[in-house]
Amino acid sequence: MTLPSGEFYTKDWAADRVLDELGFEGKGTILDPACGSGTFLSLAIDRKKSFAKGKEPSDLLDEILSSIVGFDINPIAVTTARMNYLLSILDLLKSGRRAGGVRLPVYLCDSVVLPEITFDLSTGSGKAYVLQTSVGELRIPAVEPQEGSFGLERILLRQLEQYAGRSVDEFLDATRQKLGTEYELQFRPLLRSLHEQIAQLERDGVNGIWARFVENFFAPLLVDKFDFVVGNPPWVAPVHVPKRYRDKVREIIRTSGFQQPYDPHFVATKARIRAAEEAYVACLPFVHMVLTRYLKPTTGRLAFLLTSSLIRTRNAGGWRNKVLGFDLQKIVDLSLITDIHEGALCWSFIPVITNSPSADLSSKVVYEFATRAGEMTHHRRRPEAEQAPELKIHTWNLTKQDLPLDPSNLRSPWLTGPKEIVQIFRQMQRFPRIADSYRINNGVNPAANEIYMVTDPNPKGANYVEVKRKDGTRVIVEKDMIFPLVKGEHIHAWTFENEYILLPHDPLSGKPYPMAVMEKRFRETLAYFSKHKERLEKRRFFTPGRGLFYAIYAVSRSKLANWKVCYAKHSTQLEACVLPAKIRDQKLDVSRNIVLDTSAYFINAPNERESHFLAGALNSLPLRTLSYVLGEPKGGPPYKQFFQWTVGVLRVPKFDANDSNHNRLADLSQAMHRHRQEDRSKSERQINELVLSMYGLSEKDASVLSSHLRILQGGKET
Repeated sequence: MTLPSGEFYTKDWAADRVLDELGFEGKGTILDPACGSGTFLSLAIDRKKSFAKGKEPSDLLDEILSSIVGFDINPIAVTTARMNYLLSILDLLKSGRRAGGVRLPVYLCDSVVLPEITFDLSTGSGKAYVLQTSVGELRIPAVEPQEGSFGLERILLRQLEQYAGRSVDEFLDATRQKLGTEYELQFRPLLRSLHEQIAQLERDGVNGIWARFVENFFAPLLVDKFDFVVGNPPWVAPVHVPKRYRDKVREIIRTSGFQQPYDPHFVATKARIRAAEEAYVACLPFVHMVLTRYLKPTTGRLAFLLTSSLIRTRNAGGWRNKVLGFDLQKIVDLSLITDIHEGALCWSFIPVITNSPSADLSSKVVYEFATRAGEMTHHRRRPEAEQAPELKIHTWNLTKQDLPLDPSNLRSPWLTGPKEIVQIFRQMQRFPRIADSYRINNGVNPAANEIYMVTDPNPKGANYVEVKRKDGTRVIVEKDMIFPLVKGEHIHAWTFENEYILLPHDPLSGKPYPMAVMEKRFRETLAYFSKHKERLEKRRFFTPGRGLFYAIYAVSRSKLANWKVCYAKHSTQLEACVLPAKIRDQKLDVSRNIVLDTSAYFINAPNERESHFLAGALNSLPLRTLSYVLGEPKGGPPYKQFFQWTVGVLRVPKFDANDSNHNRLADLSQAMHRHRQEDRSKSERQINELVLSMYGLSEKDASVLSSHLRILQGGKET
């Protein structure tokens, strides 16, 4: 089931797995702070029942209601979760003969942005919680919750609900008897005002719902700390919420340090954080709040289903740093099991953390990597027999200090492999990082591909070409406007294909042609662009009144004129190819600069020999394996995203024209670019041998790397 706001529910088998990893067998208290439809709560109730077999139904019911709690901010989710909670305890209600109703501990509240105490002159202490509602502002006396109790606020709110239809004096008398004379005198003006507001709502026919609503709102402040916290908090930041709320969450994350970026500080390349990373990762505030507010210190345990991008993404550097400061016991990597959510493709992992600060980086972490072992099986709980994958678990032991790519920077991405793999990767750190020696750039961004990108050029005389657009229509433009376009999907190891792009820019400078030049030399192309002017001016980077409406974003001389080593941003593995500054296009019968678009990255190399040296290294087994470990999941396995920094942190010696091995690697790369696919196997072996030798690695190391890469891509271990 999918909620209107975009949440996706966790399948039962995945939730069961998280509870298993958490070690929750039914004993102790447990919270799901983003409970959704209540999957984790229902499964926890099942475990509580199994653990307490033989207990009186009424006693077991009391234990469940006091120990299994859920929060969610979405009213539809809370309604569904309460229904599922009720269904899970229905047998106990029937057999327990409980007098009166039950309060289901599933609260409509925000577990991240909590009510704040503000100054209030109407209270003796000067403190009150302020709650903004559609019927105005409600102020609640502020008293710190007491450990081991429901808290005075909860008692007050239940008194308020009970006495909403009675006089204020009766309410004050009952409050004095329940909470003490000192409390009632201290907060009397505020209590009078609050009762009047709720009583008026009662007279208006709201029937006490506001007192219950206020109690829900305060639930995160009033609960005791839990033995276990579990769940699948949202991964993506909500967009359909007030800006004030978004800003508040960002401030929580900023001050928590959980989203401080990892900055590799490249010498030659400016590492950019992608736009998708600039928004806060929505699950991070939940981890922060659980460790600081909801979980018992020292013994409390957390297990969440989180996006596995946190292991690698630059903007989660703070998360990695913070987690390494706690007792991180285990990581279960489910990146290859992409169907844990209903109706969504996802890549997840389960960190198991004990809420005990630990600066000891030598402490052990168990790492489990899951692959599919065979057929789907029936999950035991659902009557409709939910399909669950049969998993094979690959297990290895690490220490916390093994995880960071850069041991001196705990924000850096994690090396998630067995000890022998980590040792190999450490041995590969002896050379400079690629982005310290070379600039790594992204391709150009038309932001209106359907207008600029074309295929099937058909020359019409000496100066014109007829081309086909993506929609099948054909247009005539000047031949000098057409350039070969290489996209990520066109790039393979040692080879590339191309389509074409209309490029209204001077290839020598990279700057767009002035309007006067377009009117004089490129009338047909200008006429074509003018037909689509409205669409072109709506591109996100275009500012009306500034710039030429037909210009393409991020075109520069370095993107057109140099030798390049290019690779696809999205692929099953890192595959590099050398692009010359120009190629002779057979269809156009002219030499043209090659243009890359934003689905590809490229390394600016100074010459052909150095380009081939780099391509040979990048296509080798050691760098292909390390880049795959650092790549972020994208699409179905084994696809990964290889960003600028992913390749930038790889370490390769600076090309030395006097080094025979460097020259041999360049020669082999040139040969690979000329050979047919079936003729490459011998040269590939020689390239791997050269690169292994360059890093001081052995044939045994090569076997370890190959086996690990196969596992990560979902294949069988050798």
